[in-house]
Amino acid sequence: MLVFLPLWAVAETLDVRTLPPTVLQTLRTASAVPPEARLRDALKLGKYSSLRLRRTEKDSTGHTHRIYDEYYSGVRVEGGEIHTHTDTHDKPHSMNGDVVLALEQSISPQDAQLQRLSPAIAMQKAKAWADVYLLKRAAVSTAKPPFFDKKFSNEKIDVVIYQGVAGSRDAYAISYVVDSVQANASARPFLFIDADSGAVLKQWDGMAYALIGTGPGGNQKTGAYEYGTTRPYLDVIPLYPRAW
Repeated sequence: MLVFLPLWAVAETLDVRTLPPTVLQTLRTASAVPPEARLRDALKLGKYSSLRLRRTEKDSTGHTHRIYDEYYSGVRVEGGEIHTHTDTHDKPHSMNGDVVLALEQSISPQDAQLQRLSPAIAMQKAKAWADVYLLKRAAVSTAKPPFFDKKFSNEKIDVVIYQGVAGSRDAYAISYVVDSVQANASARPFLFIDADSGAVLKQWDGMAYALIGTGPGGNQKTGAYEYGTTRPYLDVIPLYPRAW
């Protein structure tokens, strides 16, 4: 059953660095409550929201770093990610990241779990954009789509809660690698597709090339733009991989 909410109901993204020091002080006190539950309560997440530990790593100084993903009604929230940093006694001294508050005002827990569009159809819609991205990358100026020799690999699809201007909605987060000899190019499209209507909510090419920086950018003040299309290419400088 679909539950319709007011069009003005939009969830709010919170940068946890803006929280008062009392939040960390509360988390530093001894408690038998699991860390995920304590963090959830401290951030005042809604009834249907939770945090799940994704990764734990201890650095050379003995400090522990944890990454938590936010979930709503069992579905991962895109952009909801918290990093906590604890001292040698495993007491948190800082944290960073964002959580999405009041999700239940933007999407019902029932809608979050119900996808009217099947994963197979969503992937089919995503692959329909392959020629567009290959044409952008084509090394041969005479290359013309459709490219009939496309080879797909590294296909991934997950259901997420996507945060858009019009509110929150369940969506498919899709990525894949596509290669074409005919186009003499490769691309790695990333797409968010509405899990009910099939509309493309966001898309970009995530293929990493040194000195050819493309992808989405912008913020609420500047608006959305794409490097390499509406803005100049954002050149990247290769660095050694970070340990964290």
